[in-house]
Amino acid sequence: MSKNILFIHGFASVGQGLKSLQLQQMFDGQVLAPDLVHRPLQDVQTLSQLVAQHQIKTVIGSSLGGFYALLLALKYPINLILINPALQSPVTLQKYIGTVQRSDGQTFEWSEQQIAELSILLQNILLENLQKLDKSSVLVLLATRDEVLDYRIAAQLLQGANILLDEKADHRFADLQPYASLLQQWHQRP
Repeated sequence: MSKNILFIHGFASVGQGLKSLQLQQMFDGQVLAPDLVHRPLQDVQTLSQLVAQHQIKTVIGSSLGGFYALLLALKYPINLILINPALQSPVTLQKYIGTVQRSDGQTFEWSEQQIAELSILLQNILLENLQKLDKSSVLVLLATRDEVLDYRIAAQLLQGANILLDEKADHRFADLQPYASLLQQWHQRP
């Protein structure tokens, strides 16, 4: 069975985390969920190659993964699902400079260099102009109780997209099950 859905995890997470496992179940194992190496330019290049190689139809990105997914949507004709996207990642991830522990217990170094790379990527989004994005192909799940990001920033930047506000979820958006049929329908879009 081909894997034509790409899930991009968030900062300090892993490809086989809770959301990824839920998505694997929802989509009968069709989800490709790589571990990122926490080098933004390299990660985006790898993700671009995966979209092209696997003929990815739908990209689902969570937090920093949502930031990366948005970059991919500016380059490829994909269905896009963003979960609490970190659209100001150079600012929000500044405070993590140093040794960071991933959700699986492994550690990595996060530095000014990675922040600079995120800034370059953000400039790419701004230069590509979000107005060019076909917002009808974008579904955004935002948690109003997000303790990490201000959900209103994504809502404003992605105005015109299909935005759903969840008043119970926090930044992790740990339970995607209530949205299973919607996510499946979104993936089936032409």
